[in-house]
Amino acid sequence: FDLQCAAASSDAQGVTAASAKPQGVFWRGHVRLGVLSTTACAAIGISYCLGTLDEPNRVAMIAIASLALITCPMIVSQPGMRAFTGPSRQRWLYAWSTSLLAAVTAAACLDGGARSPLALLFFASLVFTASGFGRGGAVAMGASTVACYLLAVTIGSPGTWTVVLTTCVLVVLAATCTLTAGGLLRSLQEQQRLTEKLAVRASHDGLTGCLNHSALIDQLTVEVTRAQRETRSLGFVM
Repeated sequence: FDLQCAAASSDAQGVTAASAKPQGVFWRGHVRLGVLSTTACAAIGISYCLGTLDEPNRVAMIAIASLALITCPMIVSQPGMRAFTGPSRQRWLYAWSTSLLAAVTAAACLDGGARSPLALLFFASLVFTASGFGRGGAVAMGASTVACYLLAVTIGSPGTWTVVLTTCVLVVLAATCTLTAGGLLRSLQEQQRLTEKLAVRASHDGLTGCLNHSALIDQLTVEVTRAQRETRSLGFVM
């Protein structure tokens, strides 16, 4: 039994877990914010449709909102949270953000384009889509939101000044989310690097790079406890 290798492996796992905690908290919070935003947007859409049932395309709009509601329990489930907070979270977040933006665009276009009150949901969609990415991703999602709003304008325009003002507000909001999200992500990454350095210094000798006495005793305690629990012998070579 190579105690040095086992201790090094355990120490590496501890470093990973400790350094990943701040980012894990951030991503779990972002997913919850997305679920809250999606639920609110879907509830607003369904309420609006139920209040205007005599207007066209209400069945299709309710179906879109209901589909968004159905996905929320799947996202907050244990497998969903693992996917949205794990190593592949960016791909899942891009897919979710794109789907939410597409749903808002489809609902607005079915209700008369940018004249529809549902066009205001572009703002809620933008806050979620732009706040969870780095600078490049936030810019891409912000530009996509503005493009989708302008697409709704082609279906039905509320007026030139309204379009100009709304577009400007969307651009400013996208820029704000970009700066905020980018700064927060950089801060989390810096915190991760600092945590890793501190964990290594706390468990390794600065001159030789070997595990220090404290780390050795900690790992030996773990192995002795495991041997007692499994009722087997334990060899220690020093």
